[in-house]
Amino acid sequence: GSGTSIRLLKCSKLGKDGVGTGAVVGYALYELRTKGPPGRRQRYCELVNIVVRRDHQGCGAGRRLMEALHEDLATTARRQADDLRLYVAEKNAGPLAWYRRL
Repeated sequence: GSGTSIRLLKCSKLGKDGVGTGAVVGYALYELRTKGPPGRRQRYCELVNIVVRRDHQGCGAGRRLMEALHEDLATTARRQADDLRLYVAEKNAGPLAWYRRL
């Protein structure tokens, strides 16, 4: 058997007063996964997608999304928190460099 739980985190723009404007500037989509036979189950989190609007890249929104993902895992999915997986094509240099900087 296997199990999956899909989660979405959104990053919204803050107004000058520090209150959210509701404008989404990025999101992280990830799955809590359980695979394998009983007694040898793998429990992990797979980062499916992380996206930040081009006009907000370089402002910390992506880093904040990754921090929020880790916070969510630590409080709600401890079994998967220690095993975060993502798959990036070798030729996708921009995202690869960003993940390495984290």
